[in-house]
Order: sequence, then structure tokens, then C-alpha cells
Amino acid sequence: MDAQLLTNLDACDFRTNPNVLTQLREKMFILWGDLEEKKIKKLAEQGKKQKANVGKKKKTNDRPPDSEDEDAGAGAAPKMEKEVISNRPFTCCIRQYGIQVKESDTEKADAGPGKKWQRMYGLFGTKICG
Repeated sequence: MDAQLLTNLDACDFRTNPNVLTQLREKMFILWGDLEEKKIKKLAEQGKKQKANVGKKKKTNDRPPDSEDEDAGAGAAPKMEKEVISNRPFTCCIRQYGIQVKESDTEKADAGPGKKWQRMYGLFGTKICG
């Protein structure tokens, strides 16, 4: 129901209604910016790298690249620039609610036998207009 309010679209099978899928993608573009396009591009690049590395033997001294170049210091240029996503901030209401999840520790089970509460957050009363 919250998704229907957010997108102003009714639930349906996207395989039989491709035009509704297109409308949903347009709504998500308004919300997320070009995040989907950047993720698709990144996944395609990773797939190409994996295909190029098929059949190559890894040396025992090969290590994954460092996540941070701590030794370079503040004056060094970063190896890769972070891509900026084109989404914009927006005002919305957020609600907090709880769901019951399994818990094996009886001390932590506060929502009945073998269950505890997990805090969740979600958009509330927000609609994409555009």
C-alpha cells in the first residue's frame, strides 16, 4: 500500500504490462537519479573483467587492492574518483515500526517464545509527483 502511494501505480505483472514497468522505472529515476544506469554499467564492467580473467592462474602473492591508500597521505591524488549520483534530496516522513524475528537466545526473546522485535524504518505518506 505504501508503494502504491509512493509511485501512484497499482501492482501488476510486469511481464504482461511492460508499459507499467517503464512508468515505474521513470518514477524510480526521479527518486534515485541515475543509480540504476551506473549499477548496470558497473556490473557490465565487472562481467568483462571476469571473462578476461577466466583461465588465468592466480599467483600466490596476488593480493586484492587496498581499500584505502593510507600511506599516500593527504597530498596524493585518489586512484579513482567516486561517481556522483544525480539524485536530489527530498522531504519525506519516516515511520518506525517493529517486526518479529526468530531469536535463539531466550534472554533476548522479548516478543514471545523464540522471537524478538527488530526495529524497521520506512517512508510514510510520501508520493513521487512527476
